[in-house]
Amino acid sequence: MMTKKILLLDMDGLVILRKEVFSVRISKKLNIPLDKVLPFIKNELQLCLVGKADLKEELKKYVSAWGWNGSIDDLLKFWFDGEKEVNLKLIKKTEELRKDGYKIYLATKNEKYRIDFLWNEVGLNKYFDGIFSTASIGFKKT
Repeated sequence: MMTKKILLLDMDGLVILRKEVFSVRISKKLNIPLDKVLPFIKNELQLCLVGKADLKEELKKYVSAWGWNGSIDDLLKFWFDGEKEVNLKLIKKTEELRKDGYKIYLATKNEKYRIDFLWNEVGLNKYFDGIFSTASIGFKKT
């Protein structure tokens, strides 16, 4: 009987490298206190992470208070573009493992728009066999 080799990797912090999280970056960009951003992070975003709310709709409640003048899509572009650096050393290793027969999947606590962006636009779909996200499962991985 052949044993399948499967590797499950955490996306943020391992596959995707971040220098600063969105809340800190948006606070700096708009010159607003972090305390204005944290209620969104602690409340509405948590619902989005498990697929119980839509990120675009939830952000609409905050953008005017934050002083964001662009569209919601512009805000998501700012957010996602700031957190898309791929760990190329790790990707090289995963490519070797896939050649050796491993199936490699991502696990992530993320909402659907960011997952779609990283999977399709950044191209993580080229390096991994699939992704398990809290947004599609409906529960946080912790």
